[in-house]
Amino acid sequence: MAAGFVWRAQWCSPSVCALRAPNKTTYLLWWQQPRTLIRRPFSARIGRLRAEGDAVSDHNQSNLRPLRPEEDSLVRALLRHVTGGEQLLDQLECAQVRDMDDGAMGSLEFAGGGHRSLGSCIVEAEYLDRDGVTVSIALNSDTNGLLYELDMWKVDFAPLLEYPDFERVTIKT
Repeated sequence: MAAGFVWRAQWCSPSVCALRAPNKTTYLLWWQQPRTLIRRPFSARIGRLRAEGDAVSDHNQSNLRPLRPEEDSLVRALLRHVTGGEQLLDQLECAQVRDMDDGAMGSLEFAGGGHRSLGSCIVEAEYLDRDGVTVSIALNSDTNGLLYELDMWKVDFAPLLEYPDFERVTIKT
């Protein structure tokens, strides 16, 4: 966690822990696959389900929107840098997304039919925001291999200041 932050544990289980950040936002943290720590803002309605990998349906269709040009460009660039990523590019033509409640860090959830759950990470990257703080990016698929979310996490939990141009992004291997 970021240096100088005081975190308060809300509850913990063997695989999931809910921590309260200094900004009073509660985050769920859990391990998925070797060495991958997943962090999500907690929502009483769906947070626990998502943390434990259970299916989550498209619960609120009214918040859906098309990708913004800068989001579309970033996702396309990320997909071009991974094996098999070109197969997912077609999904972007009619993609509908909703902004995730992440404290304005830029995370998106891709809409899909029926019940969906987090599958695996397609590609990870990072860049420095305008204030010099690292922003971690993970493009994730669902259990069917379809785009699930673009997870952006500013390591100090502050709002994103500037959406990245792909030229400033470093792909993690």
